Amino acid sequence: MKNIYSNLLMAVSFVLITFFGIKYSQDFLQILPLYVSLIVMILQIRVNRYAFLLGGLNSVLYAVVYFFYKLYGSALYSITVSFVMQIATFVSWGKHPYKKTSTVFKSMGGKNFLVFAGVFAFVWFVCYIIFKKLGSSHTLLDNSVMLLGIVTVILTMLSYVEWTYMQNLGCIINVILYASMLKEEPQMATYLVSMVYSLLCANLTLVNVRKVYKEQKAEKIS
Repeated sequence: MKNIYSNLLMAVSFVLITFFGIKYSQDFLQILPLYVSLIVMILQIRVNRYAFLLGGLNSVLYAVVYFFYKLYGSALYSITVSFVMQIATFVSWGKHPYKKTSTVFKSMGGKNFLVFAGVFAFVWFVCYIIFKKLGSSHTLLDNSVMLLGIVTVILTMLSYVEWTYMQNLGCIINVILYASMLKEEPQMATYLVSMVYSLLCANLTLVNVRKVYKEQKAEKIS
């Protein structure tokens, strides 16, 4: 049933992305990473490490598009963090495999999370000031998307189950970001569709990762 739902979700998203892409005469290069992301998210729902190999390569395409729309924070994140870290995650998960394509997960402690949150808040403030001065559009949301993305890929590479919560939060902010851009950039409807799709897939990923983690605890795998 879950596979039917995810495949149907991907098909509907593909149709909507294509529809809006044609409607607003978008260059194929601008929507190509969205098509690739459809596959990436399906692999991620299945907790498959190859999602990060494909996602890392796709980050280069996203960086080009983000730069075009003056989303400098997202562009910088895509090329310098997402690409590198997703490839690193693919390699890292392969070193600690679980059922061939997944990995062995662990959970963060409360103290580690508080330290992590403090560092995140400080870096967020510094980056916000920098991108504001550079003239980045939608600075508040763009900066949040970039840093949440960094947090997510770090936790993912280290195999902490909390990466799924950060991913969902990042997707929610992305939905808000693209929705806020529609008035000035109506062609961003394709990206809004893609991000709503990613959010729904991230929900399924969270459920499946928690399920795998519970299985590993039951089997006493660490």
